[in-house]
This record gives sequence, structure tokens and C-alpha cells, in this order.
Amino acid sequence: MYLTALALGKSNVGTYKTDVTSSNHFQQMGQWDWATVTGAGTLSLYAVNNDLSAAHMQTIEDNIVSFANSIATAIETEGYPSNLSFLSIGQYPWGSNSFIMNRMIALAYAYEITGSDTYQHYLMRSMDYIMGTNAMDISYVTGYGEKAETDTHDRWAWTIGQDAFWPKGWLSGGPNNELINDNATPYAAAAKSYAEPGTGKSAFVLLYFV
Repeated sequence: MYLTALALGKSNVGTYKTDVTSSNHFQQMGQWDWATVTGAGTLSLYAVNNDLSAAHMQTIEDNIVSFANSIATAIETEGYPSNLSFLSIGQYPWGSNSFIMNRMIALAYAYEITGSDTYQHYLMRSMDYIMGTNAMDISYVTGYGEKAETDTHDRWAWTIGQDAFWPKGWLSGGPNNELINDNATPYAAAAKSYAEPGTGKSAFVLLYFV
């Protein structure tokens, strides 16, 4: 609301700014998803023109880079280039690929802030994981790679026929051993807790690719 009010030149922008800067979540950077949006808000404050102080902006940048460093550490501690190990030991959350993709966004911002190729390297390593360097030995993106995912959990896609190849460029939700609520997902090692082809239960679809 603060950024929108500022962009539109609203007279009450000061009220929204005060709400933001007085929040306990202001400038914090960490995991974000559909239920936890603090990190996404902090990235917005970095990316969108605003009238925050230089000190506030420096703290925001420092926190983004610090989060990116923790992602790099996570990748270094994994056999496969997953960046989830610092999230929770031995656990791949429901929609784990969305967590990985969000962390890739943070790495991209860290690269923009610092100009260090290190963050580009870890971003590309994370992309390696998505495209096939993972415990399942598949590309989680439909239509990309020799072993690409072809059978995702998506209600719209089911309406066009379960045997039809899903549109190219859809990202599967990925392994999930945190919340298994179907009969198709195996209780396996965390990174292999992923439904087999033909079940239509490969988590959910995330429209990251076009």
C-alpha cells in the first residue's frame, strides 16, 4: 500500500510509510511463500522507487545479500544443488520447487546489488536442480529435457484429458515429504518423495516458465 500510494501521489502516503517502517517485519529478509510474505515485501522495497532513507535501503540490501549467502551455503552442503537444506533438516515442503525458485530470485537480487558472479553461479546451480540434476533425475519443467515431467497435478489440465501432454513450460511443485495427503506420493527419502508418472499427483503446477 505504501509503494502504491507513493507511486500514485496519494496524500495519505505518510500513514502507509509509518505503518511499514514501524512494523516488526520491516527490512527483514528470509523465506517467503503464499503464507509468509515478509521477504517478498522487502524485495519490493528494494526494487521499487521509494523515499526511504539511505540507511534503511542499505539495511535492506545487506539483509538480501545475507539471505543469498545462506542459500549459497545450503547448496554447498547438498549432494544435489538443492538450496533447501537450511530450511528444515530432512524436509522438502509441499511445493518445494516454489521455495527453490523464490531463493533463485533472491540470488538474482544479490547479484544485482553486489555485482558478484558468485550469486549468478549459485542461481545457475539451482536451475540445474530444476532441470534435472536432482534425486529424481528428471526435469521438473514440462517439455524441457529428455526426461521432462509429463504428468502434473493440475485441475485445469485434467479437463483436457489425462493422456494429453501438459503444455510446455509448466513447473511441477516438486518433492514433498512434509504434507503427504494422497496415496500416490511415496514416503521415501525427502528428495524422492515424489509421485510416479501416471498418477497426476506430482504436487501442483507453478506457472514460472513461458
